[in-house]
Parts: sequence; structure tokens; C-alpha cells
Amino acid sequence: MTLPRLKQFVKDKYIFIPYGIGALIAVSALYFMWPLFRYGGNIIVHKSPDGVVDALTSPYGLIAVFVLLGIMEALTVLASYLLYWRKRLWAYWLCFLAVWFLILIAVFVWRLNVFN
Repeated sequence: MTLPRLKQFVKDKYIFIPYGIGALIAVSALYFMWPLFRYGGNIIVHKSPDGVVDALTSPYGLIAVFVLLGIMEALTVLASYLLYWRKRLWAYWLCFLAVWFLILIAVFVWRLNVFN
């Protein structure tokens, strides 16, 4: 991993724009999750259509989920960087897949805020 290659990777607009949007989504998700991280009781994760609570977790469970998601996103960026030099189309696909996954995480955060 050389510096000129890293600069070329970051300057590619098909890489920079999705990962930039993904970073914005991740930071906003953490911003909206911050009050739940400091909550003392159980957090409602899922409700059935009848309104009955199906799944609960502690704030530590949510922190663990977000740490694992951060590791997964970092591995996605690394895999995209490594694929960029051999199979550029796969790198772009992985990049947009990571953004789609972050959008799903944002929906999850929105639902958690609605439930709690």
C-alpha cells in the first residue's frame, strides 16, 4: 500500500462519494444512538405487529453491535481498496453495497428511536 495508490483510490469519485455518504450516515446514526447508549434499562429492539415486545437488549449490546458494524465497514473499505487494482468493478460494487448496508443501519436506528 503506497501513498500514490492510496491517493488515486481516494480521488476516484465512484469510491469517494459513496464512502463519504456512508461516513455521514454512520456519524448521524451514532449521534441518534447516543442517548440510548447512556440509557440504564432495557432497550426495545423489536415489536410484533400486535404491539407486543419481542426482543430487548442492554445498551452494551447496542455498543457491541455498533463496534462490530464499524469493524465490518473497515474491512469492506480494505477489501474495496485491495480489489480496486485488479477488479475495479468489484470494488465499486462492494463500495455501493457498503452504503446500502449503512442505509439499512440508519433505518434500524430510526426504528429504535421510534420504539424507545
